[in-house]
Amino acid sequence: QIIETERQIHLWERKIELQEQMQKIIKQLETGKDVILEIDVQGAQQIKEKFHKNFIEQNRYKMIFEGLWTTTKISLLATLFGTILGAIICMMRMSNKVFLNAFARIYIKAVQGTPIVVLLLILYYVIFSNLNISALVVSVLGFTIDFSAYAAEIFRSSIEAIPEGQAIAARALGFS
Repeated sequence: QIIETERQIHLWERKIELQEQMQKIIKQLETGKDVILEIDVQGAQQIKEKFHKNFIEQNRYKMIFEGLWTTTKISLLATLFGTILGAIICMMRMSNKVFLNAFARIYIKAVQGTPIVVLLLILYYVIFSNLNISALVVSVLGFTIDFSAYAAEIFRSSIEAIPEGQAIAARALGFS
């Protein structure tokens, strides 16, 4: 209770100090003088000390770099594998075979309709719960599945956007 009382006294003193500063600024504005705001040196010093303690002394910057490296690995691998899987799903989606086309349509709709967090939770806690697979592998798999559905639709719409005349001309020139 003593600490709480000291805190309230400190807050009250700070409030009075700020009110005095505001009155000083108002007087300067009324007289037409330039207003120079005083910087809260104590607050800036506290921020500097906390930053130094957290990032330098306790080596928290290493955790940030480790997290960035993990994010980069997941992103690159998911993009690579998702592009490959997306091309396969795109070929299935454009196939004349009913089963392949239907499977690709269902896959794309199901994955695009599922939030990525839900997909990751299902993969990690339901599908791979009994296996000893790292979270990194599961996250790469989850993001690959998500990326491939969108990539398949991007590939399909790009291919279908080419006019028939240009496709015929390209085949006639030897482009396949």
